[in-house]
Amino acid sequence: MHKRMKMLLISCLAISGCKSALLEMRDDNQRIAERVTWKESELIGLKDQNQQFLYEKNKLLSELNQKNLTLDELGAQVDKLKAANFQMKAVTDAERAKKAKLSRSLDEYSRKIKHLERDDQLGIEEKKKKNEELKQQIKDRMIRDLESN
Repeated sequence: MHKRMKMLLISCLAISGCKSALLEMRDDNQRIAERVTWKESELIGLKDQNQQFLYEKNKLLSELNQKNLTLDELGAQVDKLKAANFQMKAVTDAERAKKAKLSRSLDEYSRKIKHLERDDQLGIEEKKKKNEELKQQIKDRMIRDLESN
């Protein structure tokens, strides 16, 4: 009879251990499912940021192609692109490097625009020419950037 009791006790302990392991696995699965849901919502947010950034890039390219932008308008468009780039979240090292490189380029374009606006030594035609050159540089950069996406 002791053997039966021992066997019954061992069986109960084994079942209890299995139940505990199953409950722990269920809790782990629930935490994983919650994390997946959170990551999916984060991904949607990143996609929205990326779409906004691409919209700003395409808008700038379109305006560069369609009309003569003044230096103020060009500066405002570069500032919008800088803001969109700043808002974009970079997750990987490659994304962070690309974001930083674009940020440096946009800062450089802003400096060039401000310098050109303040340059009183240039005549109207020279300023127009430099403005067109700067617009072309920005356009080329945006096209390269879009092609690499």
